[in-house]
Amino acid sequence: MCAKATRSVQSVDRAILILEVLANEPDGLCLRDLATRLFLAPQTAQSLLRTLELHEFIVQSGRGAPYCLGPGLARLAGDRPSRDERASLARRPVAKLAREINESVLLIELTGRRAAPIAQARFDQPLAVTPNSEGFLRLHTMATGKVLMAAIPEAARSVFVRGLQLAERTPHTIAEPAALLAELAVVAEQGWAETLEEAVLGVAALAVPVPLVGGMVPASIGTCLPTARYTPEHRPALLAALQRCAQEIADVWQESAQ
Repeated sequence: MCAKATRSVQSVDRAILILEVLANEPDGLCLRDLATRLFLAPQTAQSLLRTLELHEFIVQSGRGAPYCLGPGLARLAGDRPSRDERASLARRPVAKLAREINESVLLIELTGRRAAPIAQARFDQPLAVTPNSEGFLRLHTMATGKVLMAAIPEAARSVFVRGLQLAERTPHTIAEPAALLAELAVVAEQGWAETLEEAVLGVAALAVPVPLVGGMVPASIGTCLPTARYTPEHRPALLAALQRCAQEIADVWQESAQ
Protein backbone atom coordinates (compact mmCIF):
# COMPACT_ATOMS: atom_id res chain seq x y z
CA MET A 1 0.00 0.00 0.00
CA CYS A 2 1.64 3.21 -1.14
CA ALA A 3 1.39 6.42 0.83
CA LYS A 4 -0.57 9.28 -0.68
CA ALA A 5 1.49 12.14 -2.01
CA THR A 6 1.30 15.20 0.20
CA ARG A 7 0.24 18.36 -1.58
CA SER A 8 1.19 21.73 -0.21
CA VAL A 9 0.25 25.35 -0.83
CA GLN A 10 3.20 27.15 -2.37
CA SER A 11 2.64 30.51 -0.71
CA VAL A 12 2.32 28.88 2.72
CA ASP A 13 5.47 26.86 2.12
CA ARG A 14 7.35 30.00 1.20
CA ALA A 15 6.10 31.91 4.23
CA ILE A 16 7.20 29.09 6.53
CA LEU A 17 10.61 29.01 4.85
CA ILE A 18 11.00 32.74 5.50
CA LEU A 19 10.32 32.16 9.20
CA GLU A 20 12.76 29.24 9.32
CA VAL A 21 15.50 31.29 7.66
CA LEU A 22 14.98 34.26 9.98
CA ALA A 23 14.99 31.94 13.03
CA ASN A 24 18.68 31.34 12.28
CA GLU A 25 19.46 35.01 11.67
CA PRO A 26 19.18 36.91 14.99
CA ASP A 27 20.29 40.15 13.30
CA GLY A 28 17.72 39.70 10.54
CA LEU A 29 18.01 39.83 6.75
CA CYS A 30 17.16 42.51 4.24
CA LEU A 31 14.68 41.92 1.42
CA ARG A 32 17.34 41.28 -1.22
CA ASP A 33 19.21 38.72 0.91
CA LEU A 34 16.00 36.90 1.81
CA ALA A 35 14.88 36.77 -1.82
CA THR A 36 18.29 35.44 -2.89
CA ARG A 37 18.37 32.84 -0.13
CA LEU A 38 14.92 31.52 -1.09
CA PHE A 39 15.34 31.85 -4.87
CA LEU A 40 12.39 34.24 -5.07
CA ALA A 41 11.78 37.39 -7.06
CA PRO A 42 12.05 40.42 -4.74
CA GLN A 43 8.43 41.35 -5.48
CA THR A 44 7.25 37.88 -4.43
CA ALA A 45 9.33 37.95 -1.26
CA GLN A 46 8.07 41.43 -0.41
CA SER A 47 4.43 40.36 -0.75
CA LEU A 48 5.00 37.45 1.63
CA LEU A 49 6.92 39.63 4.07
CA ARG A 50 4.14 42.21 4.19
CA THR A 51 1.60 39.51 5.03
CA LEU A 52 3.80 38.08 7.78
CA GLU A 53 4.44 41.58 9.10
CA LEU A 54 0.71 42.31 9.22
CA HIS A 55 0.33 39.43 11.69
CA GLU A 56 3.52 40.46 13.54
CA PHE A 57 5.25 37.17 12.71
CA ILE A 58 8.11 39.34 11.47
CA VAL A 59 9.07 42.96 12.15
CA GLN A 60 11.10 45.63 10.39
CA SER A 61 12.34 48.62 12.37
CA GLY A 62 12.19 50.97 9.38
CA ARG A 63 12.31 51.25 5.61
CA GLY A 64 15.29 49.25 4.30
CA ALA A 65 16.05 47.73 7.72
CA PRO A 66 16.50 43.95 8.15
CA TYR A 67 13.48 41.75 8.79
CA CYS A 68 13.49 39.81 12.08
CA LEU A 69 11.11 37.42 13.81
CA GLY A 70 8.27 39.26 15.56
CA PRO A 71 6.10 38.90 18.67
CA GLY A 72 3.31 37.15 16.78
CA LEU A 73 5.22 33.88 17.06
CA ALA A 74 5.54 34.30 20.81
CA ARG A 75 1.77 34.72 21.04
CA LEU A 76 1.31 31.34 19.39
CA ALA A 77 3.97 29.52 21.39
CA GLY A 78 3.76 31.19 24.79
CA ASP A 79 1.28 31.14 27.62
CA ARG A 80 -1.20 33.99 27.68
CA PRO A 81 -4.73 34.51 28.93
CA SER A 82 -7.48 33.28 26.64
CA ARG A 83 -9.78 35.83 25.05
CA ASP A 84 -12.55 34.93 27.52
CA GLU A 85 -10.15 35.34 30.43
CA ARG A 86 -8.94 38.70 29.14
CA ALA A 87 -12.55 39.82 28.82
CA SER A 88 -13.31 38.72 32.38
CA LEU A 89 -10.23 40.49 33.74
CA ALA A 90 -11.01 43.71 31.87
CA ARG A 91 -14.69 43.91 32.79
CA ARG A 92 -14.20 45.57 36.19
CA PRO A 93 -11.78 48.31 35.01
CA VAL A 94 -14.02 49.04 32.02
CA ALA A 95 -17.13 49.35 34.21
CA LYS A 96 -15.24 51.54 36.68
CA LEU A 97 -14.14 53.86 33.88
CA ALA A 98 -17.70 54.17 32.57
CA ARG A 99 -18.84 55.28 36.03
CA GLU A 100 -15.92 57.70 36.35
CA ILE A 101 -16.49 59.51 33.05
CA ASN A 102 -20.28 58.98 32.87
CA GLU A 103 -20.01 57.67 29.31
CA SER A 104 -20.11 54.30 27.53
CA VAL A 105 -16.74 52.54 27.18
CA LEU A 106 -15.55 49.95 24.65
CA LEU A 107 -12.45 47.71 24.69
CA ILE A 108 -11.61 46.03 21.38
CA GLU A 109 -8.86 44.12 19.60
CA LEU A 110 -8.11 43.51 15.94
CA THR A 111 -9.29 40.29 14.30
CA GLY A 112 -8.40 40.24 10.63
CA ARG A 113 -9.75 43.48 9.19
CA ARG A 114 -12.44 44.10 11.75
CA ALA A 115 -12.67 45.06 15.40
CA ALA A 116 -13.67 42.42 17.93
CA PRO A 117 -15.15 43.64 21.23
CA ILE A 118 -13.51 42.31 24.39
CA ALA A 119 -15.55 44.21 26.98
CA GLN A 120 -17.89 47.17 27.09
CA ALA A 121 -19.91 49.12 29.62
CA ARG A 122 -22.96 51.24 28.87
CA PHE A 123 -23.73 54.34 30.89
CA ASP A 124 -27.33 55.44 30.65
CA GLN A 125 -27.94 59.16 30.62
CA PRO A 126 -29.72 61.64 28.34
CA LEU A 127 -28.10 61.67 24.89
CA ALA A 128 -26.10 58.53 25.68
CA VAL A 129 -24.14 56.94 22.81
CA THR A 130 -23.64 53.16 22.61
CA PRO A 131 -21.44 51.40 20.01
CA ASN A 132 -23.24 48.94 17.74
CA SER A 133 -21.88 45.73 16.20
CA GLU A 134 -22.21 47.07 12.64
CA GLY A 135 -19.60 49.70 13.45
CA PHE A 136 -16.97 47.04 14.19
CA LEU A 137 -16.59 46.53 10.44
CA ARG A 138 -15.73 50.19 9.86
CA LEU A 139 -12.35 50.62 11.51
CA HIS A 140 -11.69 53.87 9.66
CA THR A 141 -14.64 55.58 11.39
CA MET A 142 -13.75 54.44 14.93
CA ALA A 143 -11.26 56.08 17.28
CA THR A 144 -10.50 52.64 18.71
CA GLY A 145 -10.10 51.30 15.18
CA LYS A 146 -7.62 54.03 14.30
CA VAL A 147 -5.56 53.22 17.39
CA LEU A 148 -5.42 49.55 16.37
CA MET A 149 -4.45 50.36 12.78
CA ALA A 150 -1.80 52.81 13.97
CA ALA A 151 -0.23 49.96 15.97
CA ILE A 152 0.42 47.97 12.78
CA PRO A 153 4.02 48.34 11.52
CA GLU A 154 4.20 51.11 8.93
CA ALA A 155 4.86 49.01 5.80
CA ALA A 156 2.12 46.52 6.65
CA ARG A 157 -0.22 49.35 7.68
CA SER A 158 -0.35 50.64 4.11
CA VAL A 159 -1.27 47.19 2.79
CA PHE A 160 -3.90 46.79 5.52
CA VAL A 161 -5.57 50.16 4.87
CA ARG A 162 -5.64 49.68 1.11
CA GLY A 163 -7.46 46.40 1.66
CA LEU A 164 -10.30 48.07 3.57
CA GLN A 165 -13.59 49.24 2.13
CA LEU A 166 -13.49 52.88 3.18
CA ALA A 167 -17.19 53.65 3.05
CA GLU A 168 -18.15 57.28 3.55
CA ARG A 169 -20.58 57.31 6.47
CA THR A 170 -20.82 61.09 6.90
CA PRO A 171 -19.32 64.14 5.16
CA HIS A 172 -16.54 63.98 7.79
CA THR A 173 -15.49 60.36 7.16
CA ILE A 174 -11.92 59.92 5.94
CA ALA A 175 -12.50 57.67 2.94
CA GLU A 176 -9.23 58.11 1.01
CA PRO A 177 -6.39 55.66 1.83
CA ALA A 178 -3.65 58.31 1.62
CA ALA A 179 -5.49 60.67 3.98
CA LEU A 180 -6.25 57.85 6.42
CA LEU A 181 -2.62 56.69 6.41
CA ALA A 182 -1.49 60.24 7.14
CA GLU A 183 -3.83 60.44 10.12
CA LEU A 184 -2.72 57.02 11.40
CA ALA A 185 0.88 58.22 11.36
CA VAL A 186 -0.18 61.09 13.63
CA VAL A 187 -2.08 58.68 15.90
CA ALA A 188 0.98 56.42 16.17
CA GLU A 189 3.09 59.43 17.14
CA GLN A 190 0.74 61.02 19.70
CA GLY A 191 -0.58 57.80 21.23
CA TRP A 192 -4.33 58.48 20.96
CA ALA A 193 -7.06 58.96 18.37
CA GLU A 194 -10.29 60.89 18.11
CA THR A 195 -13.13 61.02 15.63
CA LEU A 196 -15.52 63.92 15.17
CA GLU A 197 -18.78 62.95 13.45
CA GLU A 198 -16.95 60.43 11.22
CA ALA A 199 -19.25 57.49 11.99
CA VAL A 200 -22.45 59.29 12.98
CA LEU A 201 -23.32 62.98 12.86
CA GLY A 202 -23.32 64.51 16.32
CA VAL A 203 -21.06 61.83 17.83
CA ALA A 204 -17.40 62.08 18.85
CA ALA A 205 -15.03 59.38 20.12
CA LEU A 206 -11.67 59.23 21.87
CA ALA A 207 -9.41 56.16 22.28
CA VAL A 208 -5.98 55.05 23.49
CA PRO A 209 -3.97 51.82 23.13
CA VAL A 210 -3.69 49.23 25.87
CA PRO A 211 0.09 48.81 26.32
CA LEU A 212 1.45 45.63 24.75
CA VAL A 213 1.63 42.80 27.26
CA GLY A 214 3.77 39.76 26.53
CA GLY A 215 3.34 40.18 22.78
CA MET A 216 -0.46 40.04 22.88
CA VAL A 217 -2.54 41.46 20.07
CA PRO A 218 -2.81 45.23 20.53
CA ALA A 219 -6.05 46.33 22.15
CA SER A 220 -7.68 49.73 22.29
CA ILE A 221 -10.06 51.30 24.77
CA GLY A 222 -12.27 54.26 23.99
CA THR A 223 -15.44 56.17 24.66
CA CYS A 224 -18.02 57.77 22.38
CA LEU A 225 -20.26 60.65 23.32
CA PRO A 226 -22.34 63.46 21.82
CA THR A 227 -20.25 66.25 20.35
CA ALA A 228 -22.10 68.64 22.67
CA ARG A 229 -20.25 67.04 25.61
CA TYR A 230 -16.90 66.66 23.82
CA THR A 231 -15.19 70.01 24.20
CA PRO A 232 -11.47 70.91 23.95
CA GLU A 233 -11.52 71.59 27.69
CA HIS A 234 -13.04 68.15 28.42
CA ARG A 235 -10.63 66.10 26.27
CA PRO A 236 -7.55 66.12 28.58
CA ALA A 237 -9.53 64.68 31.50
CA LEU A 238 -11.12 62.01 29.29
CA LEU A 239 -7.74 61.13 27.81
CA ALA A 240 -6.11 60.78 31.23
CA ALA A 241 -8.94 58.55 32.48
CA LEU A 242 -8.68 56.31 29.41
CA GLN A 243 -4.91 56.00 29.81
CA ARG A 244 -5.22 55.04 33.48
CA CYS A 245 -7.76 52.37 32.63
CA ALA A 246 -5.63 51.07 29.74
CA GLN A 247 -2.66 50.66 32.07
CA GLU A 248 -4.81 48.92 34.70
CA ILE A 249 -6.04 46.44 32.08
CA ALA A 250 -2.49 45.84 30.86
CA ASP A 251 -1.37 45.17 34.44
CA VAL A 252 -4.08 42.59 35.21
CA TRP A 253 -3.45 40.83 31.90
CA GLN A 254 0.26 40.73 32.66
CA GLU A 255 -0.33 39.30 36.14
CA SER A 256 -2.59 36.61 34.70
CA ALA A 257 0.01 35.63 32.09
CA GLN A 258 2.73 35.05 34.70
